[in-house]
Formats: sequence, structure tokens, C-alpha cells
Amino acid sequence: MEVFLKVEEVVPYLVRRCEGRSVGLGSSVAFGEMGFIDALQEKGIELSFAGELRRDRKMEKKAINASVFILSVGGISYKTGDMVTISSNSNRIAGAISADEVIYVIGKNRIAPDLDGAIEKTKTGYIAKIAKSGGYRTPCAETGKCGDCTSPDRLCRGIYIQHNPPFGAHSTVVLVDEKIGY
Repeated sequence: MEVFLKVEEVVPYLVRRCEGRSVGLGSSVAFGEMGFIDALQEKGIELSFAGELRRDRKMEKKAINASVFILSVGGISYKTGDMVTISSNSNRIAGAISADEVIYVIGKNRIAPDLDGAIEKTKTGYIAKIAKSGGYRTPCAETGKCGDCTSPDRLCRGIYIQHNPPFGAHSTVVLVDEKIGY
């Protein structure tokens, strides 16, 4: 685990970890806000996206199979460290499960007291905001709260709770004492 006080400190660390490697990103919004995408591109690092906002199957497969996959999670339990990821097409979940190396970048806005809180934070604090900003027609886009809907636009189609890294995988959790993304 790595801990940083400021986002500005995280970007150079991540760029160093990615040099000479192919990189898959599971969140283009948060990493774009951080300036991480620009920093990788300035270094000429091969970059692919697996986020819902960029629906390109060929690129998603490339991202999932990159030598390092970097993503955030919707929520993490302070008590147990359990991490919650919800996805509409499970691309970020696939990257987190299948990559040889996974780096989770988590801002303080994603920390919850326990697993139930991490799930709730993911559904209301993360997915609901994506639904609203993306113009999806779901109850959570309107109310900001999960209604466990059956909408055709539903984003909560796959949930992954990671208690520990998969066997044989190398994972690093990067905690940042600032808000990152939604």
C-alpha cells in the first residue's frame, strides 16, 4: 500500500510504475481530472481504456490485457479493506481480475466504514453520479440513490467485491488524502 497526501504526488509515482509497459485504465474520468492520462501520453506510454464512457470493444480487450491495469473503486471498507467495483459491462472488473499487475488509486471520498457502506457509497456516490452526468434514464440519475431498478440503462450490472488480490496477481493500493473523481 502507498499513501499520498496530494494527487500531484501520485501522478509522477504512477508514471514511473508504467514506464516501458502497456497500460490499461479502468476510469478515464478520474484519471483525466488528475492529469494522469496527459502525463502518460507525454511519455509515449501505450494506453488503452476499459471505462464505460469509451465503448470500444477492441480497446477494452487491449486494456484488460495490458501489462498493468489501473483503476479506482467505487468504495473501500476502512475496517476490512474490502474494495467494491460496480460496472455496466464488467470491463473494469475483468481488468482487476485478469491483469498480472493491478494498481488501485483510491481517493478519500471512496472510503466507507464497512463493506455495506462501501457498497452504498459505490451505488449512490459513484454510479448515481455517472448515470446523471451520462444522461442515463435510471432512478438513481434522478434521485441520487440506488433504487435497484430494472431500467434498460441500468449501470449496476456487475459487482465485484475484492477481499484480497487474486492468487498470483500483484496488486498495489494507492490511497490519496484528496477527493478523486465522483
